[in-house]
Amino acid sequence: MKDIVKTDPVITCRTRRGERAEIRSIKQCDSLGNPLNFPIRGVIFCLGRPHKEKPQSWSRNGKASLHGNHGDDIIDMPSDLLS
Repeated sequence: MKDIVKTDPVITCRTRRGERAEIRSIKQCDSLGNPLNFPIRGVIFCLGRPHKEKPQSWSRNGKASLHGNHGDDIIDMPSDLLS
């Protein structure tokens, strides 16, 4: 069920571009039990557009892409999410 009143705790971080990112959920596996490459889900709030949200997934170490550095990478990933 969708959390309409936003009672789930969110973690706020910064991306390489300097945009604010909120981590909203962490799932280790999909509905079939397969491990996920990008288990962290959240949104990025675009600079200069206060009501624009972009959904994003990250790996455990804060990477948004498998192919090198990306502007949506999280630079200040909390240490408790790295383990």
